[in-house]
Parts: sequence; C-alpha cells; structure tokens
Amino acid sequence: MFDNHHAPVEHVQYQQQQIQRHEIARIQQVISETEWHLQNLHRQATSIGQNMEKEEERQEYANLLFTLNQTSKVLRHHYDTLNEMIRMANLSFGRNLPEQCRREIYHLYHAGRYNQSQLASHYDVSQSAVSKIVNGPEPAQIGGVNPQSVASP
Repeated sequence: MFDNHHAPVEHVQYQQQQIQRHEIARIQQVISETEWHLQNLHRQATSIGQNMEKEEERQEYANLLFTLNQTSKVLRHHYDTLNEMIRMANLSFGRNLPEQCRREIYHLYHAGRYNQSQLASHYDVSQSAVSKIVNGPEPAQIGGVNPQSVASP
C-alpha cells in the first residue's frame, strides 16, 4: 500500500540529488544579469523622470516604472529560487569540478561577461582554480549554448 506520508521526503531527497553546482551557478548568473538590467532601468527612469514635459515622456516614464517593478519582482523570485536550491543542495560538492562546469567557466569568461572573481563565486571555487581553467586549453563548446550570446549586455 502506498503511504502518502513518506512521499514528500522521498521527493525532497530526489530533488537534493538533482541539484548540481552548475545549476546554482546559472541562477547566480541570472541574478547578476537581472541586477545589471535593473540598474539600467533605474538609470533610465531617473533620467526621464527629471525632464518630463510631453505626454509621451510621461507615458514612457510610467511604462519604465512598470517594467522596473516587474523586474524587481523577477529578481526577488530568482533570489528565492537560489535560496531554495542552496537549502536543498548538498553543498559539499567535492573538490573535483565537473567537466561541464569547466566548459561553462571557460566560455563565460572568454565571452567577456564575467570576471574570474565572479565565476569563482558563482561556482564556489577559488579564483586561482578559475584562472587555471580560463588560461588553459579551450574545452569543447557547451552543447546548445552560444557563449557569445551572453557577451553583449
């Protein structure tokens, strides 16, 4: 007979096994990108808000405030997701960095969007480990990802 009382525990254990270091790194990268986007929206809103003489400018400002609010909600959601992933993950990942993470670090760094310190933080490794990866031989491309697509803001 199926016992519903134990199903959530088994589900959580399954989820814990599924969360990988690169998944946490990706959500941290999404957070960085969203924070950058939010800062740009804030700068635009400040600039437009100081000089609104025409109806079009007021409408543009209102639309920008709406987008800013929505982006803030998305960012809070990403933070919640990250916190939940960290809570569920086994944070003792071990010393060996999976090949997939090495490829991601190499290509994200060479795309010019992240520096070594940011990648070290995202992947929970030392900056010297990132340096060895990005200054080493180029690994194979990440399947289905164009690293250059993250190079431009």
